[in-house]
Amino acid sequence: MSTVADWFSKYKTRWPRWHFTYSPPGQKGPRYPGWSDPQNAITDLEEGREFFTLHPTFGIGVLLGPSGLVTLDVDVVSITREVLHEQGIGLDAIEAPRIIGNPSKFRLVFAAPPGELPHRTLSWPQKEDPRKSFAVFELRAGCVSDMLPPSMHPDTGTPYRWALPPRAGFPPLPARLLALWQSWETAESAMKRLCPHYVPRPEPKPRTVPRAPLDGPSVIAAFNRVYDATQLLEEHGYVKRGKRFASPGTSHAPGLVLLDSGKVYCHHQGDPLNTGRALDPFDLHVHLDHRGDVRAAVKAAAEALGIGMQR
Repeated sequence: MSTVADWFSKYKTRWPRWHFTYSPPGQKGPRYPGWSDPQNAITDLEEGREFFTLHPTFGIGVLLGPSGLVTLDVDVVSITREVLHEQGIGLDAIEAPRIIGNPSKFRLVFAAPPGELPHRTLSWPQKEDPRKSFAVFELRAGCVSDMLPPSMHPDTGTPYRWALPPRAGFPPLPARLLALWQSWETAESAMKRLCPHYVPRPEPKPRTVPRAPLDGPSVIAAFNRVYDATQLLEEHGYVKRGKRFASPGTSHAPGLVLLDSGKVYCHHQGDPLNTGRALDPFDLHVHLDHRGDVRAAVKAAAEALGIGMQR
């Protein structure tokens, strides 16, 4: 009977580029500090085999981006089939290696295309309480971890398995699925409208602040004095639960922690705020409003605060 260490050796030998993570028993995905940093991944064959020999009940994860992979994670098969059909994509016609953990769901694995793709999640509101939502499917990419067979699924208590093994490797993304990924802002709105009880979220009110003189030269420091993390997160659909926040559309436990310093640390896989470090309000502004473009974020903050850019 093959052990977890044996499976790791097979993966690493066949795909030397892969970067691996690990999860303790009963845990879905890695949670140790810095797990999403490729430098902290397991990349050495002997090191990995020794680790999983010492921890035979741990799960194996693969860090997608550094390993050259992307996945389509189907949470609700019937709805995913419907919304993809409207986008001209036949879910059942896609031929790719398939992983199953929960029998009602599956994940398709592809070779990553050139360039970077952001992680995307389609969420629909719950019929009973539209303020809550559930994930329909995820387009997973970047420094996120996917569990590999024979890891034990924490909900079902059964191992993940290859329903369709990667005997010929991993195919490229189908062209239509790649196009959907690249035009997500437009496609997401259309797919959400297919939900029979979807209510568009009202646009957040424009931020207004008094145009007071700036004490110092830093736009970033001024922004952090005026705005707080809670305000910015709630504007973008994060749900506050005590000192934690849940990502928009997630059905998992709230994984964003509000620290005593006023900064936020994100544990949610696939969330744009999962950077491996604590984020202040301006960092949130950069990632949520400007997709990581610091220059654009500084310009927008200066305009909102009434600060002359020459300063």
